[in-house]
Amino acid sequence: MDALTIYLIPPILSLLVSLTLAGIAFGPRPRTTERKLFSVICLWWGLLSPAFISHHLLTDLSQILAIERSIHFFYVFLPALHIVFVHHLLDIHNKSLVVGAFLFSGLLAATTPTSWYIHGLYQYDWGYIAKGGPAFQLFGLYGMVTLFYFVFQTVRRVRNERNLVRIRKQRYIIFSFCMSGLLTLLNIPAMNGYDFYPAGNFLFLPLSILAYGVLRYRLMDIRSILLQVASWGVLSSLILVPNFFFLHWIYNSAAQFSRGLFIVVISSWFMANYHCIRRLQPFINSRFNPSRHHLSLAVKEFIANAIFLKDLEALVIEFQDLMNRYLAIPNAAVFLCRDHANTMVNPANGNRAELSDAVSMLLASQPFSASIDMIETHPLYAEAAPELLELMVKNGYRYMLPLVQAEQLVGVVWLPRPDHGADLSPDELKLLDQLSVAGLAFSNSAIYKNIANLKEDLEKRTVELTLEVEERQRIEEALRKSEEKHRLMAENIQDVIWTMDMNLVFTYISPAAEKMQGWSTDELMGFSLEQILTPASMEKANDTMMEVLHHGEKTGDFSRHVTLELEQLKKNGEIIQTEIAASFMLDNHGQPCGILGVTRDVTERMQALEEREALQEQLARARKMEALGMLAGGVAHDLNNILSGIMSYPEVIMMKLPEKSPLRKPLQTIQRSGQRAAAVVNDLVTIARGVASSREVTNLNRLISEYLVSAEHANLSAHHLKAQVEVRLEADLWNISCSRIHIEKVLMNLLANAMEALDQSGVITISTKNCIVDRPMRGYETVHTGEYTMLSVADTGSGIPPGDLDRIFEPFYTKKIMGRSGTGLGLAIVWNTVQDHAGYITVASGKNGTRFDLYFPSTRAAEETDEANTPIDAFKGNGERILVVDDDPTQREIASAMLLVLGYRVNTVDSGEAALDYLGTHDVDLMLLDMIMPPGMNGRETYEAVSRIQPGQKAVITSGFSETEEVNAAQRLGAGGLLKKPYAIDKLGQVLRSALVQSSDTA
Repeated sequence: MDALTIYLIPPILSLLVSLTLAGIAFGPRPRTTERKLFSVICLWWGLLSPAFISHHLLTDLSQILAIERSIHFFYVFLPALHIVFVHHLLDIHNKSLVVGAFLFSGLLAATTPTSWYIHGLYQYDWGYIAKGGPAFQLFGLYGMVTLFYFVFQTVRRVRNERNLVRIRKQRYIIFSFCMSGLLTLLNIPAMNGYDFYPAGNFLFLPLSILAYGVLRYRLMDIRSILLQVASWGVLSSLILVPNFFFLHWIYNSAAQFSRGLFIVVISSWFMANYHCIRRLQPFINSRFNPSRHHLSLAVKEFIANAIFLKDLEALVIEFQDLMNRYLAIPNAAVFLCRDHANTMVNPANGNRAELSDAVSMLLASQPFSASIDMIETHPLYAEAAPELLELMVKNGYRYMLPLVQAEQLVGVVWLPRPDHGADLSPDELKLLDQLSVAGLAFSNSAIYKNIANLKEDLEKRTVELTLEVEERQRIEEALRKSEEKHRLMAENIQDVIWTMDMNLVFTYISPAAEKMQGWSTDELMGFSLEQILTPASMEKANDTMMEVLHHGEKTGDFSRHVTLELEQLKKNGEIIQTEIAASFMLDNHGQPCGILGVTRDVTERMQALEEREALQEQLARARKMEALGMLAGGVAHDLNNILSGIMSYPEVIMMKLPEKSPLRKPLQTIQRSGQRAAAVVNDLVTIARGVASSREVTNLNRLISEYLVSAEHANLSAHHLKAQVEVRLEADLWNISCSRIHIEKVLMNLLANAMEALDQSGVITISTKNCIVDRPMRGYETVHTGEYTMLSVADTGSGIPPGDLDRIFEPFYTKKIMGRSGTGLGLAIVWNTVQDHAGYITVASGKNGTRFDLYFPSTRAAEETDEANTPIDAFKGNGERILVVDDDPTQREIASAMLLVLGYRVNTVDSGEAALDYLGTHDVDLMLLDMIMPPGMNGRETYEAVSRIQPGQKAVITSGFSETEEVNAAQRLGAGGLLKKPYAIDKLGQVLRSALVQSSDTA
């Protein structure tokens, strides 16, 4: 045989062994995940063999290189497949490691077609091999790291494993993996230019070890294999060597023996060999088949000890431990016959199994173990196969071992497939058959346990009988007390307890019914449910009862409880709200025979709930209006600053023009436009619930009378000629403290809305009256107790749609024609004005019209008289120095112009910080101080800082908003009055003169 043929033998053997192992692993059923993974591993181990074989079959180097790269494209995934197999074998769950391994293998596979992995071929006497590149070196390192990981995980698992089969299996696998990895790594020298035959071609060696140790399940480690070989050599020499010399002697001396002597010598030689083999046989068995030897000893020991184990649970545990340790079957199920031969019980968990008489007789006559395959195919089990197979498949059993005593079946042991996934060997099944005689031990233990249980039960029953009379007496006494207690509860509880038959006629009702409904219990006992419920509630109760009955007929369960809210009638005809909890009373067959229920009067609770919902609705409405008001206030602040120039400059300019100047008329037009815009801004300020106006005591009757003869009312009436206004004013109407201008706006907006509501013609009624509320009145708002002056405006129009009633007070919400009838602010002004005056408003609307009732807190103070108008010259200054502090340059410019006209000396700054700097070096008679100056100090903070460096400094606060807490705080520090923007020259002069004179008087 030439050298090339010799070099081909190792890779051919490796390929054949890998294919054979893969086929053997994948062929038998069931094809478990472990078998499939092992088959793939075997195929991958044989991948390099075709590459080496091709070196001797091909001469084209490019073809050899292409084959090398193609095979290595798949071979680089071997470490990742190893990880998957080891994780499954050791039950390790680490998906991230598996995914990372496959990704890394994928990156290496991407380099195999390039020179990064293989960049040529080395030629040696024994053939070619690829030149390894950087990626191949990385693959070698990757393989070594993976190998170390296998060793670490397997060693750690073996230390904690008790099952001998698993321990041996894991040792075999790790030894084979390590050996195959080492052989594969020994390819590296040849791939790097060293003339060293690739040891990876000898992979058939670890594969053969796996074939012996895993697939055949004689799971010994490599040390045991070597010991077996050595032991066999020693034992063989002990027998063969003497026989060799003896036969050689016989061959040379046979001619000298007579026939009789020859027969004697040969017989003696045979007996000596037989005696020697008999003496050595146990030792041979222990060395060459230790698993079977140990199992045989364990079975004998179990049978010997089982006779003396009287505790059935201990016997079962001992048997299960035997199966687990030596056959890797952790869940052996022992079923013993109890009352009948075909009824078996598992003493460990109480589960039962039924066998027919024919099957029981068959098992009693065949006390041998049988696998599910044997039961399915052997003619002996043909009749019993369907029943046995159904039982075994249903519970996952693989083997069956009848337990027989005196040709009687005393039990059956059911065994699942061993953990290692392979079937038991014939030797293991034969040893398992020996355990069939353990039926006597199981039967005796069961009998002993039954006797012990009967004795214990008898003792317990004796004690129970002695106590039964006393217990019955105690029960009777407790029953009497319980009946008395429940009678007292039923008679004194506030809820009504009742029962009725299926015809809805009362059969019992507690005395509390008389207090709740007025009828006595005797009267109610003859009533049906229909007589005490309103028709709507009776229909609801009937529907519910039918639904529960239908559900019970469908499911067989009538125990459903229901809770209903129903209206019940009282004897005096009143209706009360009740909550009823009821359920069917069931007879011995689970069928409804009556109804048991409890009735509770929840009228007060329902009323309280309705009141709470109404209050929550009012609170939500108030918060909504407050939010809209804040929005409107912000808009008003900005508009005030814009309108200041439009309103103020015409007034300043006209003071400097001659009376007959042609510019006066356009300036007056500009001023009137600004005033109209300012009126809208004032409406927005009103909506903001912060009117910067003073309150005075006045009479609503006088305000109404003055408005009805005003130009505003005349203009409104001119657009609604067919509207008739009727006035009904109470003579001695109580006064109110109010802002006259805002009350007039309220009246004007209510009248405008009423006239708009009239289609063509109709009547609008304005009325006032004194009103004392002695208990809260519920309406659109709840009017609390107190003395009020009420203003009512009613019309005979078509009314407000119910869907719009909750939104009529929102700003800009209107059903009118925009631009012709208003801005959508009318009722919002009414709402906020009433709120600012601590009043209430109620609305009633229907198809016959709408009525607004406004409640203002009344006062017994006398009505204030109007002051006479004072000429503007009375408010002019005398050259006093005024410092204007405002962040808006337009406002500073307007204020300066007006102050100069009024005779003051003016300086301006744009912030509180600038005012402090100015006052540090200058003195002023008065500060005109804006309240809001973002982003720096506001008016209050500025005045507080100024007061620290110049105590007693005079100041007037200006703002487009109403009086706020910051304004009040500044005034408490010593600031003067509040001047509202936009500025009017007469109001500006009056406030400044008042502040200067008041401060001088105080000084």
